[in-house]
Amino acid sequence: MNKVKSRASELLTLIPEFYANKTQADVFSKKASTLNGQIKEIMTSEDITSFTAGDLKASCSTSLRESFNEEKLLEKLKKLKIRGIIKKREYVDMEALESAIYHGRLDAATLSDCREVSYVTTLRVTRVKKNAKEE
Repeated sequence: MNKVKSRASELLTLIPEFYANKTQADVFSKKASTLNGQIKEIMTSEDITSFTAGDLKASCSTSLRESFNEEKLLEKLKKLKIRGIIKKREYVDMEALESAIYHGRLDAATLSDCREVSYVTTLRVTRVKKNAKEE
């Protein structure tokens, strides 16, 4: 019982400290997220891939991400009647699909209209290393 009381006194300190830090972290996280969006919007609209501000360098890149429209993919695979790819809960077993394509039981091109493409813009800010000669 004594251990519980001593640990309870620890909680009296830890919980308020956690709450204060978590609240600050949430505020900073929201602000950083807003700034991230603003920087990416400016850099992409101005076609800037790299920008240095003092000793900080921002790099912005856009990458292509592809996925399947699962509803279209299910309908297409049902019509193709290839066993073992569609499961009872009607989801595509991606491993079985990849295997069928890899082993030539299915031509991946027949599924092209089921693909969805999205672009993801990534921002990376790093501190610029100072050249020893500049110091």
